[in-house]
Formats: sequence, C-alpha cells, structure tokens
Amino acid sequence: MITSYRHQIYNRLMSAQDLTYREFHSGLLPGFDKDRIIGVRMPQLRRIAKDLSIQPPTAAEAAEGRIPWQVFFQEIETAHREASSPDRETPIPAYEEVLTAGLALAYAKLPLSERFLWIRRFVPMIDNWATCDTFCGTWKPKAVELPQVWDFLMQSYLTDLRGTIHQSNATDASSQCDATEYDLRYGVVMLLNHFVQNEEYIDRILEICNEIDHPGYYVKMAVAWALSYAFIFFPDKTVALFQSPDNRLDDFTYNKSIQKACESFRISKEQKAFLRTLRR
Repeated sequence: MITSYRHQIYNRLMSAQDLTYREFHSGLLPGFDKDRIIGVRMPQLRRIAKDLSIQPPTAAEAAEGRIPWQVFFQEIETAHREASSPDRETPIPAYEEVLTAGLALAYAKLPLSERFLWIRRFVPMIDNWATCDTFCGTWKPKAVELPQVWDFLMQSYLTDLRGTIHQSNATDASSQCDATEYDLRYGVVMLLNHFVQNEEYIDRILEICNEIDHPGYYVKMAVAWALSYAFIFFPDKTVALFQSPDNRLDDFTYNKSIQKACESFRISKEQKAFLRTLRR
C-alpha cells in the first residue's frame, strides 16, 4: 500500500511522466527493471525533491517532530527493506521514488553529523549508477566541511576496497565479497566530485584508485572516471601512477581511464597523443 507522503509524491511523479524519456533513460540502465522506471526528466524530478525538502510540517507533524521529507524517506526505506526480504510481497519502490528521497536529503539543510546518519541509510538503497552519481553530485559540501566528509568516506565506504561480487548461485568462496559494488562506487564518485581537484587529497585519491580490486563493472568505471579527472588537474601525478611499476590497475580500468581522459575537452591534443602511447 502506498501511503501518505509517498502517495503524494508518487502522484506528482506520475503527472510528470514522459514515456519517450522513459524509453531513452531505460536504455542508459542496462539490466535495470524497466517496470520500475516512471520516466521523469531530471529538472522535474529535482523540482519535486526541492519542494519536498523545504515543505513545512503541519502543526500535528511539528508537535510530533515529523518533517515531510524525512517521513517520505522513511516510507521509501521501509518499502525497500520489505521488498528486499526473501518472502517479499511489496514491490521495490520506483527508480524515481528512491532518487527523490536521495535528492530531498541532498537539498535538506542539516548538521553534518546528522546528514551522515541519513546518508548511511540511503546508500544501501542505491542499485544503479544514475541514482549513485546524481546523489553524489547534488549535495555540495562546504570547503570547511571537506575534512569531515573525507573521514566519513574513508571510514564508511573506502575501507574495504577488495572482493568479488556476491552471486546467489555461487559455488565457491571466491565469488563472495565484503565491499558492495554501489557502496564502493558511491565512495569513489564522491572523491571525484568533491576532492579530485584539491592538491591536499590527490595523492591519497590516486593510491585508493590503485588499491581498489573489485570486479564490479560500475566500480571499475568509477575508478576510470576518477583517474581521467585526476589527469585533467594533476597530469604529472596521474601519469606517474600509470607508469609506476607498482601500478595494480587491471587492463580494463587502466585503458578506460586513458580513453575517458582523451574524450575530455580540457586536455590538449598533445596530451591525448601521449596518453594513447601508454595504452596496454
């Protein structure tokens, strides 16, 4: 049963549905259940999330300490948890419902410590690259907050950098892992969005990218994306990693890093020509 704020937001999402966009966007999410995609363009989706994040509570809600975006978030969280149970009867929330919950959190004004608590609750609901990357790029931490955000990422998402993907039909222990694909992607995409331009952090970012050993496609792509950004801002340091005898990047991630850097308009033709000579 869709209840209260979830019902209101779902109706708004459906009123903004664009079936042509639904077809287009579903093509960007291979393997994702198309039936979970409503088809709402990002400007409308952001508007709905912003409205929710600033919507004042009713007098009764205020008396109970209930805030509209938090109520909606909790409803989506509960539905997601129930849908993930082995004997599930509740359908998984729509892609746009989960993303609206994340965007409302990103837009909400919160103390940093409280925001971290909500992020820890949201990341387990991420199950595709678009939700992950949109969420990472929406919240803009202040410069003074970066050290605390860095520590949060290191402690919560960039501690376990290795493993293999869990498979339900796995028959051997090598097919199990501790680091989940989207937990790790979240951590890496946060680094490239908010830290990779900062000289104070670049050396550790390059070390982390070199240390990651996870077979998840969307982890590899996040690492490649981060390294391509690192090259834009710190080409010498990034090339030093590429040429280092201690380089542990697998061939796919290494070559994809070079490809994505060469696709950038922010590096010169000469730099692109040099990078192509480094391909494996």
